[in-house]
Amino acid sequence: MAVRQYGSQSYKFGFNDPAALAIASSIGIQPQSLTIDAEPEFEAEGKNLYAETEAYARGSAKRTFTMEGYIMDAILFENVLDGNASATFVFRGKVYIVKGGKQTVKNNEFQMGETTGVSFPKITDQTGTALN
Repeated sequence: MAVRQYGSQSYKFGFNDPAALAIASSIGIQPQSLTIDAEPEFEAEGKNLYAETEAYARGSAKRTFTMEGYIMDAILFENVLDGNASATFVFRGKVYIVKGGKQTVKNNEFQMGETTGVSFPKITDQTGTALN
């Protein structure tokens, strides 16, 4: 379906289709929303005699995410949640690792899934290694 945008082209509409399709093929969810939060991987404070901060250091930003969308591949989605499949996807050049999720099934709607996870700046391997 073609979408036409009027007015300022500086505003971005919707979820980028190629990125959404790639995520769907990786973890079984066609995303409808993806919220990414960034925070330092670590923080340290130097305090003076009066417990006032005189120095502050922070590490590179790690990202956490929450994604909601339609379940496109129920078996893949279950395997991702169970840890039996590589629970990762790439978005804007960063590897995101799925930590958990949930499935919503209603009588009169499509099946929805939600996942949460994390991305670290130094982790670029999407496959991981099984340790058992």
